[in-house]
Amino acid sequence: AMSLFRTPHIHVKVQGHDTPLLTTQLYLPDAEDTNARDRGYDQALAIRYTGQEGSARHATFDFVLSRG
Repeated sequence: AMSLFRTPHIHVKVQGHDTPLLTTQLYLPDAEDTNARDRGYDQALAIRYTGQEGSARHATFDFVLSRG
């Protein structure tokens, strides 16, 4: 039976001036338990935390867009 469980993730759409629309999802690296249970999890799509300001965390992810 297929599980409907998903680890926490962020839906993202990115498009450059001359590139097709990229639709993907990014994952939280500190959700190890739930990432391990989600068959859709891809470590290459995990964000990197870069700092914190109060309760807000700063993160980064590099997108590489290709023309056509």
